[in-house]
Amino acid sequence: MPDLLKFGFFKTDMGFVMSAGALGSIEKQALDSELFVAIRTVASGRRYMSPDNAEALLDQLVSPTPQAASPDQTPDNPETP
Repeated sequence: MPDLLKFGFFKTDMGFVMSAGALGSIEKQALDSELFVAIRTVASGRRYMSPDNAEALLDQLVSPTPQAASPDQTPDNPETP
């Protein structure tokens, strides 16, 4: 499986993205220097998560909100129609 770094605004899917195999997550508004660190870290096979995304993931683990999964939502296709 190729190394995957989630790059985006949405923090609500952090658990799903990480359980689907992503090695890291970073926000779109991250500084270039943080993006370079994230890319190097994931490319070396280690995990990377920006502090804001790490906090969002911990919040989801501590108090998850129930969400019904779409039948089309799979680790290969996290987007729902």
